Amino acid sequence: MFFICSILLGTALEAKIGSLSVDGDGPSMIPAMLPPASSHFDYVLIIVMENHAFGNINGNSSAPFLNQLADSNSLATSYTAISHPSLPNYLTLTGASTFGVAAGCSPTSRPCNPGASCCSIPAPNIVDRIESAGLTWKAYMEDYPATCGSSCSVGNCFLGSSNSGYAATHNPFVYYSDIISSSPRCSRIVSANSMIRNSPQTDDTLLADLGSTSTASNFMWLSPDLCDSMHSCSISSGDNFVHKLVPQILNSYIFKTQKALLFITFDEGPLSVSYPSDYVFTVLAGPVVRTNYRSSEQYSHYSLLNTIETEWGLQNLTPNDDGTSTMQEFFNVPTSLTILGLEPPLFFGVTISTMLAAVGGVVIGYGRRRPSPGATNGRPSPWKSSGVIAVVMVETILVAFFSFWVIEEYLNNAYFQIYLNQFTNSNGLAIAVAMVVAASGCVAALVRSRFTRRS
Repeated sequence: MFFICSILLGTALEAKIGSLSVDGDGPSMIPAMLPPASSHFDYVLIIVMENHAFGNINGNSSAPFLNQLADSNSLATSYTAISHPSLPNYLTLTGASTFGVAAGCSPTSRPCNPGASCCSIPAPNIVDRIESAGLTWKAYMEDYPATCGSSCSVGNCFLGSSNSGYAATHNPFVYYSDIISSSPRCSRIVSANSMIRNSPQTDDTLLADLGSTSTASNFMWLSPDLCDSMHSCSISSGDNFVHKLVPQILNSYIFKTQKALLFITFDEGPLSVSYPSDYVFTVLAGPVVRTNYRSSEQYSHYSLLNTIETEWGLQNLTPNDDGTSTMQEFFNVPTSLTILGLEPPLFFGVTISTMLAAVGGVVIGYGRRRPSPGATNGRPSPWKSSGVIAVVMVETILVAFFSFWVIEEYLNNAYFQIYLNQFTNSNGLAIAVAMVVAASGCVAALVRSRFTRRS
């Protein structure tokens, strides 16, 4: 019976995992280092939109593309911003803290006092963690000037508060003192578009970098300008922007051939709503993301940061990101964590139950060739056979063992949770259980009929 259950569940799961395979052809050129092989993604692109609550976007006819993207990929329905206004949220996404910033301010090279509305923050940030792991990063800002002019930091970052549609408060990288003081790091903050034009911008610089592993960075960030981000323009204009850009991103070389993740979120909702209920529309897309999936689990900007840190083996920045859940439920299970397409508990369950079925078949076959030790109403009784009893006891013990193993894996293994939750959300698990019950009944009836046949 356990053999049949394992085969049915294993076959269904194997088929599901096969359809979720994320393996791709190896790149001809790769960065100096890649994240751990077990990570769901080697490349991540984060796009931050502006100033709309979840309910303003979800189901809104003015945002048809964002809703279609969410429907066909993954949507976090309880993902919350952290603070108000914009800047503290951008800092939490890159530094795991608001650093006491409670208002927007222009970046500066001057040091600031802890707890003040700082504009230069001497604190560890995601760039520090990425570089320490030998990985690469690049921040793309729409309408960011080619030269810093008279608003230069020590490292030649542009410290001006604005430029055309660019706003410094939407560029968290120029607020960290160890970034703006470094020329190599300042050179990683670039304009997303080679020419400033009427919105929507083309972001051709970003798209060109996505054309090769030699130009794409592991961690990529895009801040659209004030119109494309919906900050100063309508929802429909922002949706039109992502409609033009996102398909090109998903069809790029990096997203077609590598383990890449696209993460689109909003910085904050209305000022009248506060954390932890400031829910914003958050979509995950790309080849590593589960399709047609929604989750109501509570997440926040800290969760995004912790997900990257966990996936790439990076040290957490603060207790804020360390103390939040990762968003791994949105990812496909890596095939590297399966055995012949099966999760380890199911693989070993199928293997051992196959062996048990073979042993049971031998015992039953041997028992049919000799008189039964006992009979009831002239019919042989299998329960008087020590061999049959031994097989049943062993199988019962192993079924219990593997059942507890599966439960333990589910409770403690995030990948296995994803694996089984995929069935739950598609009603596949209910169908599989029904098949197992029916098959088990058939097997039980067949065994009983053979044992109760007249000698």
